Amino acid sequence: MGLLTTAAPFFGLLLGTWIAFDYRNVDNGAAETVSSALALLHQGTIADPYATYTLPTGPTAHVSPVTTGVFAAIFWIFGEGTVAAQFARGLVAALCYALCIGFAMRSARCVGGRLIAFAVILLLSCVFPIWIYDFAVADREYDQPMASALLMYTMYLFIHLRSEAVVRWRSAVVLGLAAGVGSVALPTILPACMIALGEAAWRRRDNRMSMRRIGFSVALFGLIVLAWMVRNYIQVGAFGLRSNLGLELATGNYDGALGFFSADASWPFHPSVSPDAAALLASMGEPAYNARMMNLGMTWIHEHPVQFMVLSLKRVWLSFFPNHLMVGWAPILGAYKWTAFAIFGVLKILALGLASVSVREWLLLVFCILPILPYYVLHVEFRYTSLVAFP
Repeated sequence: MGLLTTAAPFFGLLLGTWIAFDYRNVDNGAAETVSSALALLHQGTIADPYATYTLPTGPTAHVSPVTTGVFAAIFWIFGEGTVAAQFARGLVAALCYALCIGFAMRSARCVGGRLIAFAVILLLSCVFPIWIYDFAVADREYDQPMASALLMYTMYLFIHLRSEAVVRWRSAVVLGLAAGVGSVALPTILPACMIALGEAAWRRRDNRMSMRRIGFSVALFGLIVLAWMVRNYIQVGAFGLRSNLGLELATGNYDGALGFFSADASWPFHPSVSPDAAALLASMGEPAYNARMMNLGMTWIHEHPVQFMVLSLKRVWLSFFPNHLMVGWAPILGAYKWTAFAIFGVLKILALGLASVSVREWLLLVFCILPILPYYVLHVEFRYTSLVAFP
């Protein structure tokens, strides 16, 4: 399995690089992260996530500082709006795809995975690589490729830690850094990291040396998370990892909601769609605007409990069996798209089933399931499905 663990990610990287190069001229527009990266490059702060859509709205806690920083560096090196910059972002996403495959393989080896587990990983990532176009082209504008790689890396580190009778300092430092950076990049990773750190401490509660080192991991993890939260409080006025929970709740729960993001007239309050909403956000600030959206979303849920439950179940279904309208490149599949999405869903369910076989390795399920759960009450997009049992 050693050769396979190396060869599969390498194949994924080659395939992703080829797709990123082949579609280097495709302009997907500038998503929130790209817009914020341009603000970081020119203003020295993460701001204006909707500027390329509608209007500048000021300092933000809407996006990942990790992806934003990488994008700003790419724009500084290759220029803004250049083909080279688009290819570079696609290459970074392809690398993230390859890393996800590698960490999935290594995690399976750590838990003594059966041959069928490696077969499912290969089918999802190499033989049937339904994500690769999304990673290398469609999602090169977003946070998810890097977030997925950090999620898989953190999961692998926690699972591999179980093989150390005494936790090494190197492991403690890397674990704290990965958990902290991963949680800042994608806050839904945070609960899984906290549970895994607690499990690691409980497992070694009688070993003082290991407990001290795990304590250092916890402290490093906490400092990274706290630093970003303090920044958000100072610049945005919100003491948290993100400021857009209310907005996402409102945009996922309203009369006529589909369960996935659809930029239509049903959302007059989303700043990426409505200039009036962007102007209101700029005048109110992100915390006040998102509190208003949170109230709007919670009111709708309270008044429509059955519809909310149906929508939530639909979002669970869509995270395994995506609607072709969620996938911009679905027309490429032509008449085969329904078959492709059906195979995709069955393989994902099989992957979760294999992870559930061993209760002893319940950490696999923690990292495969917890990061996607919040989206089931918000809204789902195809790029979020990489957070469910990747691959």
